[in-house]
This record gives sequence, C-alpha cells and structure tokens, in this order.
Amino acid sequence: MKFSLLAAALMALTLAACDRPKQADPASIENYGQITEEGTTIAEEREAAGPVSEVADPEKFKLKDAMQAEEAAEVAAAEAAEGGDE
Repeated sequence: MKFSLLAAALMALTLAACDRPKQADPASIENYGQITEEGTTIAEEREAAGPVSEVADPEKFKLKDAMQAEEAAEVAAAEAAEGGDE
C-alpha cells in the first residue's frame, strides 16, 4: 500500500515538474513548430535553406576506407596472418 502510494505521488510530481499536462493542452498548439532560438518556424527555415537536391554528390563523400564489418574482419585477419608469418 505504501509503495503504490509513493509511486503515484512520484508520478504526479514528475508530470507536474515536466509540465506534461500543459504540453497536451490544445491551446499550446498555436506555437507548434516554432524554433525558440531564432523565433522562426521550421517552414521558414526550410524556405530560407533553398531547394533540396534529390541526388547526393558522391564526390563529396570519402569512401576510400569505407567497408562493411565482414570486410573489415577479413582485412584484419589477413593483416594478422601476414604479421604472424614475418
């Protein structure tokens, strides 16, 4: 009985401290999407950023050393085998 009462009190305190009931209030929807640092909305930020290109430029990525985990394990095993033979 004491544990459940303590748990309920802790839950109520947590919800009150985090303003959870206020977040669920429909009146707070008016400032949805507002970025607090700049005071602009997400739509305005996207508009200012310009159009999104649909194709990524592969020249901008450094893929020389990129490999899958299996390939990395094979390379490590080969290097260990070469190092052990010398």
